[in-house]
Amino acid sequence: VSATILLLVAVVTTSADSTSGNPAFCKAHDCPPFQILEVKEGYEVRAYNASNWVTTKLNMTYIFGTQFMFKRLFNYITGANAKGEKIPMTVPVLMGVTAGRPNEYTMSLYLPRKINPAPTDPTVKLTAMPAMTFYVRSFPGYVYRRGQWKTRPRH
Repeated sequence: VSATILLLVAVVTTSADSTSGNPAFCKAHDCPPFQILEVKEGYEVRAYNASNWVTTKLNMTYIFGTQFMFKRLFNYITGANAKGEKIPMTVPVLMGVTAGRPNEYTMSLYLPRKINPAPTDPTVKLTAMPAMTFYVRSFPGYVYRRGQWKTRPRH
């Protein structure tokens, strides 16, 4: 059984957007709803509801792999799906790293609808995530190398 480490990738703050009730990092985009269970020194404990995602997997170095994976997912939301439908961009981008397989990554985009069109690319899948609790450390910018999130300044 392989474990997967998930990273929520977004520029985040904990304040809410007054127009949508979403966290500020969502801006005008849909994002998965959550409840903050605890606020600790440097991180939050969040309970996320069950949700739908579109996901792709690749075995490649992180820098190049993220570009290829995002292109696949972007193609899906811009019409490379069974209905030729455009789906608005959502946040955050969810990255997964398979434990014991240093170059095996997954990337997922949140899908706010319960029913979504099937992908036309066989490397792109619709996935369901059960309700989960995450420990979230927020920081500005991007992570380009494994472990870099540990050294990013806190937001």
